[in-house]
Amino acid sequence: MTAAVKISVVVEDCPGLPGLRPEHGLSLWVETPTGAFLFDTGQGEAFQENAGALGIRPADVDTLVLSHGHYDHTGGMIHLLDNEMPGRIYAHPAAFAPRFRKREELPHKAIGMPEKIRRRLEQKPDIVTYTSAPQQILENVWITGPIPRNNDFEDTGGLFFSDPACSVPDPIEDDQAVWIQSSRGTIVLLGCAHAGVINTLDYIARLTEGTPVYTVIGGMHLQNAGEERLTKTLQGLKRHGIEVVAPCHCTGPTAVAYLHERPHSSVVPCLCGSTFSFQK
Repeated sequence: MTAAVKISVVVEDCPGLPGLRPEHGLSLWVETPTGAFLFDTGQGEAFQENAGALGIRPADVDTLVLSHGHYDHTGGMIHLLDNEMPGRIYAHPAAFAPRFRKREELPHKAIGMPEKIRRRLEQKPDIVTYTSAPQQILENVWITGPIPRNNDFEDTGGLFFSDPACSVPDPIEDDQAVWIQSSRGTIVLLGCAHAGVINTLDYIARLTEGTPVYTVIGGMHLQNAGEERLTKTLQGLKRHGIEVVAPCHCTGPTAVAYLHERPHSSVVPCLCGSTFSFQK
């Protein structure tokens, strides 16, 4: 039986398949029966090297979905744009806004989409589709758009700001996820889940009228989470009946260990070069 959906990890923080370069960031290549798409692009150089090693050419990328506008998810776009990427980029309008992370010493760190990429996209406005609401991009594949934030135990996962002085908190309103309908249930892809993992799953469950979520793959931004948030996140995963969880990137080793140590579903590695296949 051939796989109906195959997800390959192009960029991730941890080494996996020999010959691939780890990098703080995330990029997933998703192949479906009706088309393929790229979900995020990592910081940059690792994306170019790893995509080539995995046989993914810039010309293959007809569709790119950006989970949000941070540099470690958007930097690799320059290699697509340098090769005259065809097709379409899906992103929330706020993904192109400047953003910063506070440091003890000035200047604070700029963590938004690299300026050179923003300038290039300004010259190609026709290839960007803004996602301000749920949107279907392929048969059985949707983008959430902005995610309602109803759980009081979830936040953006860190101290993020919209201005260089780091005085205006950044809600990261552009955070969005992807869901894919399969015969096993819903497959959810997370970039960083700045809107909250359980907020995201609750919203997708609502949009799919309660279709069970089978698998969650991606960053969960739990690296700064305390005991209460970890406990309630685990309870939420149990409530949604998740069978497979593949946490990576910004989830954090403590949170990954927490999920491993408290059986609720199969927690599997998600490293550079990992692949996930879902049968028809």
